[in-house]
Amino acid sequence: MKREALMRTPWLPLVLLAIFVTVMGVSFAPEIVSGERTSMPDLSNRPLDNLWITNERVLHLEAVGDLLYIVGWFDRVGPHTGLAAPFNTNNGALLPNFPRLDGDWNADVRAIVPDGSGGWYIGGEFLTVDGMPLRNLAHIHADYSLDQTWKPDPNGPVYALLVSDGTLYVGGDFTTIGEQERQRIVALDVDTGALTSWNPAADSTVRAMAVSGNALYVGGYFQQIGGEPRAYAAALDRANGQVSDWNPLSNGPVLTMVVSGTTVYAGGYFSQIGWRSRTSIAALDATTGQALNWSAGLSGSYPTVSALTVSGNTVYVGGYFERVNNSLCAHLVFLDANTGSVRRCPGVDADGGVYALALSGDTLYVGGRFAGIAGQPRTHLAALDASTGAVKEWNPAPDCPVRALVLGGDTLYAGGCFRSSAMLLRDGLAAIHIPDGRPTTWTPPDIGGGECAVLCHQRHHHLHRRRF
Repeated sequence: MKREALMRTPWLPLVLLAIFVTVMGVSFAPEIVSGERTSMPDLSNRPLDNLWITNERVLHLEAVGDLLYIVGWFDRVGPHTGLAAPFNTNNGALLPNFPRLDGDWNADVRAIVPDGSGGWYIGGEFLTVDGMPLRNLAHIHADYSLDQTWKPDPNGPVYALLVSDGTLYVGGDFTTIGEQERQRIVALDVDTGALTSWNPAADSTVRAMAVSGNALYVGGYFQQIGGEPRAYAAALDRANGQVSDWNPLSNGPVLTMVVSGTTVYAGGYFSQIGWRSRTSIAALDATTGQALNWSAGLSGSYPTVSALTVSGNTVYVGGYFERVNNSLCAHLVFLDANTGSVRRCPGVDADGGVYALALSGDTLYVGGRFAGIAGQPRTHLAALDASTGAVKEWNPAPDCPVRALVLGGDTLYAGGCFRSSAMLLRDGLAAIHIPDGRPTTWTPPDIGGGECAVLCHQRHHHLHRRRF
């Protein structure tokens, strides 16, 4: 199982714990707390919305008064965000009341775009939004309420979203949407979610989209799109879906694209594109598809570019790579937009990777899978000075990799496989205040050293602590 898959599962035990609390009551409490065990009220099988979750397995629990004591293999507890969450760009605080997206162990959010009216379209691989069945694509209003009438229901994951002129373009790995057959790319009415007649059809996954004028540039794993042979990248007419002559002939998947003027920057996992040797990143002529002289020599075990954004004379590049232009530079680099030379190399920890970038003024937000960036501890999400690459104090710390970022005013919306952020240290034991679902400041003594304390329920409800 991939490392990310292992990281996606820990949230489940305390969600199940929440169901257990709401339905069955509890049966366990530590000996250091006095009081009568509480009989829980009759509630539904829906988890408590405000109950904090753990980062690992919960073994047992008990309510005493208005406190719920939990014990298990966890070492952190945090708010249950679901797969997408808004964070204040000034202080990194998690903002409340955003709908909770959830799914099974491999669920995540891959794309978030503004709807033009203060709300958001969210795509990925998920099953529910605020407990309601809703697969892989959702519309959230500006007031954070779920649009319950907008249900395109793609039957596979969504990896790319783009809004232009009243149309939402959707790319992914689905074959039906809106109860009609559509092969991996589709255009929807932004208001109703209804399918348009636009239907180019791709023979494999669509991962990236960028727009310039009437051209929609798309990248992915496909070999054919719109009935024409196009290897991994193509340009489509936004009016009728016809494939243009633009054909850079990549020899590997294109995972991210951004247009700047007459240049299409493309990133992915390839060694040839635009009739030239280019390793995983290239600047392509927006009309001919030919690779420009601009070049950045990326290298590594499997050099891959997953995220691009451009501002002025700087191209910001994130992914999996170890060197750029023969210099050590792991996973994140600022390149000169004119020459491809390295302007800054903040550096991400060696085992990490960058999946998403978002730029606002002098701040570059970086999402991915990492524990440190530019020499500072940051978990999966960070804010850097866009000129110097210095890490800012901002630190939401989601508990699983971040794959999508988009800005709206003073809010950064993030999506990924995370279910919590800014988790608090609690080494195997925690007390949750039932009315608000938050942990108390109580931390038991002598629980540490990498060992998990297990509370054992014995006859007459006497509780003993043992280690193993």
